[in-house]
Amino acid sequence: MLSKNAQTARLGFKAEEVLTTLPAVTAAFAAYFTKAVKAVVKAPHGKKTDVIVQFADGTSVKIQNKNGDNQRGFSVDRRDGVDLTDSAACRGLIDAVCLKKGGPRPTVASETSLQMVDTCFLGDDATWTPDFITHTQMKDGALQHIAICPMPTFVAALKEEIYAEMVPKRTCVHLSPSIYLQRKGGGKTDKRPDQIQTKWKQGSAVEKLFTSLF
Repeated sequence: MLSKNAQTARLGFKAEEVLTTLPAVTAAFAAYFTKAVKAVVKAPHGKKTDVIVQFADGTSVKIQNKNGDNQRGFSVDRRDGVDLTDSAACRGLIDAVCLKKGGPRPTVASETSLQMVDTCFLGDDATWTPDFITHTQMKDGALQHIAICPMPTFVAALKEEIYAEMVPKRTCVHLSPSIYLQRKGGGKTDKRPDQIQTKWKQGSAVEKLFTSLF
């Protein structure tokens, strides 16, 4: 039986497949960008960009997609805590709270949280930094809704919500009302259950930034 993380990933891959094959999506992108679309193709696996919209004039835009109802938050990043931040205080807080190792819970100021927003949402490889973010909703394998937002606008809105200090709650560390860190987990078969997931909950303030395509 697939873990919840694996099920979510499978649905996300299905949404990406639909984005690259459905004529209605191509038409919606053409209308939004006011350019003829040559093709919509998948980006290499493991990049912050999921699909690339290629235009007839030779230009292109990179898109990160999040799919689903977002009840517990979308996973936007997953890596070892040591690779998440250079802040020793933040690493200590993650160890104490998310990995339940005990010990002191250091205070971590907003500067670290702001840096982590860039790391987790934009990635470490500028070649694959997304230009836009889309949100899709599927039902029975069919696309029901897609909305889009420029990534700089989206990230700026996320940063406006950042707490003055990170807030530990139970086994999570909250950077803002919509962003939190947690242990990945994933069951006995997961090879790296202690990696740290960054989750984003699509609150109403950020949701208003998205333009519905259909």
